[in-house]
Amino acid sequence: EGEILTFNSTLDPSISASFDVYEDSVSQAWDSVITTAFVSLLLATMGLLFSRDAYKMVIHPIEKMKFTVQQLSENPLLHLEKIKNRNSSESNETDMLEQAITKMAALLRVGFGSAGAEIIAKNLSDMGELNPMIPGVRVNAIFGFCDIRDFTFATEGLQQDVMLFVNKIAEITHRHVVDSGGHPNKNIGDAFLLVWKLKSGKNTNSSGDLQRTLFDSSLKCMQKVIEDVRNVGNLGSFLKEKKSDISPPWASSLRNYNVNVGVGLHKGWAIEGAIGSKVKIDPSYLSPHVNITSRLEAATKRYRVPLLMSDAFFGGLSGSVQSKC
Repeated sequence: EGEILTFNSTLDPSISASFDVYEDSVSQAWDSVITTAFVSLLLATMGLLFSRDAYKMVIHPIEKMKFTVQQLSENPLLHLEKIKNRNSSESNETDMLEQAITKMAALLRVGFGSAGAEIIAKNLSDMGELNPMIPGVRVNAIFGFCDIRDFTFATEGLQQDVMLFVNKIAEITHRHVVDSGGHPNKNIGDAFLLVWKLKSGKNTNSSGDLQRTLFDSSLKCMQKVIEDVRNVGNLGSFLKEKKSDISPPWASSLRNYNVNVGVGLHKGWAIEGAIGSKVKIDPSYLSPHVNITSRLEAATKRYRVPLLMSDAFFGGLSGSVQSKC
């Protein structure tokens, strides 16, 4: 049963020695089995730990970034979930890249707006070269044009602080427009182009209940804008809060400057798309109806009223609202 190891003498063949090495062989075999099992377990454990860390630190963030880009290609105006700020000591390269993509997506949404949604979606879904000059599309919409009164006078007096003044008016206007289902489009210094898109059908002149609700909401929205801007009053309190460095003559005049806006509302079609070149584009709307909206706002100065609407816009309002106009 045992394992015998025999040694013979080279000087005298009659002399030999035999040893039973069975137990040593068994012990060495068990040592080899245990060593092999331990090394295998160690390699498996290290492999699992490496795979977990690789998935957590590399693969999962890449999958999230890919999912973010896919979401943007499907809905460029999607409000992405904000990534919590991490301490610089805890963040790594993939975290920084993920935060950068989220910020760039937010900048695209803010910079391009609703009119540029198709441009973003087309370029993100297409793996070819960048092409911002995609063909425009015809849309039916309500157009609003809001202009700040006596803006040149305010600019000369406020100087560098005019940006704070304009942005305060823009914050009021944009908030109410978004709440009413519309989209701010262009900020033209002292004026804002606002759009409420209508659903297109075979008969574009007809409006259902939802369409009429949008007409009513847009009118109510601009009424709120006019009221809130008027509540700003004069620039006296504004200048005091911002501690503007303005010469006394201008400061005295600006404290008597009452903030007001004029609004024009019109309904019609327009071509939505990119205006410009591959160097610089502005997603916006081209149409005679946009010009009519601007002229309606300009006419509010002549008639000394805060708001004018076209017959096309008035026809889209519900009966109860029409009776109050």
